[in-house]
Amino acid sequence: MKKRSLFSMLATICLGTTMALLGVSLNIIQSGIQKASAEEAETTSYYARQVFQMNRIRYDGGWSNGISTRNQDAAFPANIWDMSYGRVVLNAAATSTYKIGLRYAAGTYPVKIFVNGVLFFDGSFPDNGWGNTVYDDLTNVPLNEGKNVFIVAILNWGVINEIIVPAGVTLLDEDTSGGVYLAGCSDLQNTYLSYTGNGVHDPEAFVYTSELSYDGNTSWRSNAKFDVAATASTKSVDLKYFCDQYTDGISELGISINGGAAYNLPVYETVKSVQNTVTIPTDVLTSHGFVADANTIEIFKPINNSEKIGLISLTLKDEEVASYSPLRNEAEDHMVVGGGGVLKGVGDLGNGNWSDDGFVGEMGTHTTLTSSSQIDLVTPNVNYISFTYAAASAGVYDVYIRYANGGDYTSYIRANQGSWVEVSLLSTSWWDNPRVAHVTLNMQQGNQTIVLTGTTNQGGWANYDYVDIIQKGTLSNDQIAYNYAVYFREQTSVGCTAQNVSLIPWSSLKSEYLAISSDAKDEFVDGTDETIADARARYQVLINRYPALAADNWLIDGEDNIVFAASSNYRVMNEQNPSLWVLVGFTIVLISSLGLLFISMRRRKVNY
Repeated sequence: MKKRSLFSMLATICLGTTMALLGVSLNIIQSGIQKASAEEAETTSYYARQVFQMNRIRYDGGWSNGISTRNQDAAFPANIWDMSYGRVVLNAAATSTYKIGLRYAAGTYPVKIFVNGVLFFDGSFPDNGWGNTVYDDLTNVPLNEGKNVFIVAILNWGVINEIIVPAGVTLLDEDTSGGVYLAGCSDLQNTYLSYTGNGVHDPEAFVYTSELSYDGNTSWRSNAKFDVAATASTKSVDLKYFCDQYTDGISELGISINGGAAYNLPVYETVKSVQNTVTIPTDVLTSHGFVADANTIEIFKPINNSEKIGLISLTLKDEEVASYSPLRNEAEDHMVVGGGGVLKGVGDLGNGNWSDDGFVGEMGTHTTLTSSSQIDLVTPNVNYISFTYAAASAGVYDVYIRYANGGDYTSYIRANQGSWVEVSLLSTSWWDNPRVAHVTLNMQQGNQTIVLTGTTNQGGWANYDYVDIIQKGTLSNDQIAYNYAVYFREQTSVGCTAQNVSLIPWSSLKSEYLAISSDAKDEFVDGTDETIADARARYQVLINRYPALAADNWLIDGEDNIVFAASSNYRVMNEQNPSLWVLVGFTIVLISSLGLLFISMRRRKVNY
């Protein structure tokens, strides 16, 4: 073996030592880099437009992820309600002070920052020439363990693009996993926020929008933009809202899907401060570009009417919902019996408050009717309007009656010869201040004669503007059968009580029954419900008693089979000569008495 020199051995040792030292140095450098990266990773950035709840925000200031002030005020408003601000709820791991960064673009404009209701910052950010830099001097932001409300407002067009939070602080956002999207968390433009609980600084408060507004400029009107994730099972959308006033029948919400043409949804409310839901039907969604994927749905106020509707939430649904557009029936375009007649643009009543600038006036009665049974349309004792409505199918229909009056009165409405439904006409304060009354009617498929009476209170009058009808839903076969049974009993009650066949509207009962579906007929014939069974039994009694009714024996099942065979032994009630029954009864008693007398005489003979 060749021996290594001392010099060679020393060189080898030095080289190994150098490599080892280099490895240690590289490891130290690498560790330093990883540590710096870890420190950077301890902060999390969120785009402002995606996470802030926005009050009076109008523009994005040229930054698609930013939020900007609404208008150029001379000074900050005294009330936070009027400020343009972004609000977010932060969750802190422990009660401490934290460093929060804000990426912004602005000149030297005033800034206010509130933390849990306390004014934390009142100054300005450095002018960055509308660049996109981070203001990171918010180093001692006091947060409580748990939820905290952080609000930032910039005067005169300042833009916030991102919020940057440190380790130990997370951002609380809405949970959309159940298909519910909160309006207060949507992308809002030119919209005020409202709160439940203890208000804007309450981290537990529920946030929703105030009334959507429209000042005549479509680019500046209130707008809520929802980014929703639909699936193939999504069939319809529920929009939950609140209404702080009466809608008077002409308020609408505009809907645009994925930037498409707007669709207007009518909103009817008859009371103040109410929460309700309006549905965007299946065919409206599909025809306006809704897809089983990501969608943008914009809700806005389409017309310049009173600001009454605020938004609460939007919910994706799996149910198929049919579209039923309201059919408006102008009162002045239909048959009017009595009243002051058709009025268009008359005096102070022609002030633009009326649909199509017309209405029917002075609808009422000169006497008080205490029940609907007293209404007489043949020799009218009350004014009324009448028109034909083509019902798409048997179902429940919402009916909205727009009217104006000076007191609290009552009127009635019905479809065909069905039961009268009471309409409560609460005072609208004056004769040219219309409001909407709401009732529901059950209708069969086909043409329906709708009759709306005037007020049934003596001295009470109403002006009628229009009647809107919207199908609310379909009726099941057992519901149709039950409703007909109730109708049959109501219509035959007076005639049966008076034992007067002329008071029974047989032809109307027949036409109503034959109009229902075959399955509903089977339900009426075979149903075990007590009301249905009683109606069937009454039908059989009537055809057995009256030959005129038996001659038109129309009760059939779903296969057109006659249900009851009319008896040939009629027990006829002659309403024109009721003494006939007295005579029949007297004859029966007389024959019975003679029979008893004969038996008694026979027994006497035997005894003698």
